[in-house]
Amino acid sequence: MVQLAHDHELRDFLLIGGNAVIAYGVPRFTRDVDLVIPERDELAWRSMMGAAGFEMIHGTQAFVQFLDFDRIKPRVDLMIVDESTWGKSSAKLLITSHSGAPSMSPSPNLSTSSL
Repeated sequence: MVQLAHDHELRDFLLIGGNAVIAYGVPRFTRDVDLVIPERDELAWRSMMGAAGFEMIHGTQAFVQFLDFDRIKPRVDLMIVDESTWGKSSAKLLITSHSGAPSMSPSPNLSTSSL
């Protein structure tokens, strides 16, 4: 997912949930990919997900969920935040690299009380 976003020049996203925990070296089972994105990129993410073979199965103003047409890839959940919230959360990121593409996950010091 990180590489796909990178290839579509979608650079603003925050990995959260089980995969963020795994990125810190804590083994955990997860069946989905949870990302936070700024609302300005929502339409681009929807378009990219459709082109990648995903269908939207649920959506609200703040949350969109995608499932792979073939049911092979993990479900993708996008949490959509306004610019103010994005600015507060993205200021406290850990930038890592997976397969040459940058990935952002919460800094160990990020707490939801600071948002």
